[in-house]
Amino acid sequence: MRLVPLSLGGRLLAAAALFVLLAVAVAGIVIAGILGHFVRLQLDSRLDAQIEVVAASLRLDPAGRLVTLPRADGPPFDRPDRGWYWQAFAEGGTTIASPSLRSERLRFPADPPDRFLLDYLRPWPAELEGPRREPLVARIANRIVDGRPVRIVATAPRAAFVGPLLDALLPVMAAMAALGVVLFGMLVLQVRLGLRPLGRLRADVEAIRRGEAARLAERQPAEVAPLAAEINALLDKNEAGLERARRHVANLAHGLKTPLATVSVLLQESDRDPNGEIASLVGSMDRLIRHHLARARTAALGGPERRRLDLVPRLDDLALVVGRIHADRRIAFERRGPRELFVACEAEDCDELFGNLLDNAFRHAASRVRMELAVRDGEAWIAVEDDGPGLPDERVAEALRPGRRLDEGMPGFGFGLPIAGEIAELYGGGISLGRSDIGGLAVNVALPIAPAA
Repeated sequence: MRLVPLSLGGRLLAAAALFVLLAVAVAGIVIAGILGHFVRLQLDSRLDAQIEVVAASLRLDPAGRLVTLPRADGPPFDRPDRGWYWQAFAEGGTTIASPSLRSERLRFPADPPDRFLLDYLRPWPAELEGPRREPLVARIANRIVDGRPVRIVATAPRAAFVGPLLDALLPVMAAMAALGVVLFGMLVLQVRLGLRPLGRLRADVEAIRRGEAARLAERQPAEVAPLAAEINALLDKNEAGLERARRHVANLAHGLKTPLATVSVLLQESDRDPNGEIASLVGSMDRLIRHHLARARTAALGGPERRRLDLVPRLDDLALVVGRIHADRRIAFERRGPRELFVACEAEDCDELFGNLLDNAFRHAASRVRMELAVRDGEAWIAVEDDGPGLPDERVAEALRPGRRLDEGMPGFGFGLPIAGEIAELYGGGISLGRSDIGGLAVNVALPIAPAA
């Protein structure tokens, strides 16, 4: 069984609880000792006073026997079997005792402890047993009565010591317990306040993972600042590696895909490959390259949890740029839908995807381009529509093949729609073509919704 909690907060709280428990226990023991000392001093003072009263009341009769005046037997030493006794013993064998002892006699040490030997008249403490073997607290002293040494003992029941001690300790222990609870509560608050920077650091790292932030805040507590600096350095290194990977992917895409697509088009337009063997090999190479490019791009992006893009302002900027490129055609642009839509897509891929679609729309539109945004079945749907000539149904599948141009009379190589489809598929979405209700082509793009912030 694991005794030490795994969490830092649990360990600190366990240590705090142990510390408070030990502190309260030690304080309780010390206070109990101090209170016991004072209670015993009061009881000893009372017994010493009784010894002095007895010593002042003792006399020797003509026969040499001890006698006492009645004043030595005041309460509670006149009550039998209560533990309040006194007894005097003179050299020569005579003994006198309080009425509370009746005919019984106490047995007490003949000699005092060594530390009391130098002061003959100094009382010393003792623990005795009463007539019924009850524990007694005693004080013993030597006195001189009519020139003869006399040893006097005065006792009290142990309850006379324990009772007042408990009466004093109970409220003190209750106060100590309350203090322990307050201390533990303050330590819990201190632990939570002390660990709060770690909680904020975890939230900041989670925000980076979700794509809401790029770096950790520079201002951190002194104990957390080195960790935050190391995380930022790691993020910078990963960002640099990501950028290098994206450049390599882009270079490889431009270096291989376009020549292969061009070769494929040339083979279809000539009789250089009558059996179709070369075209088959080119198609296999193209599929293999696209497969490995998709894997490399996905790995470079660091997983879907890093992507979170606010699509609306990005599309507005793209429409503005493409509209300026085709400003001479005076195409009106309209966007419908929500003002905020977050998708799981990198900004560069978004620009490439919708840049191609908007360029096609503006190129083929007669006077109007419309973009409509919506959320359907947990996905973001973006429709790019124009009022141009549109596309017959039989040419839809052909339009998505690389190198197939929608209009031979316009410039271009016919790679816009296939590239857009590949990017959408890379993120788990896709595109479809259809007829727009404003008369031209409608390109519908589906992209995954980004996780909520």
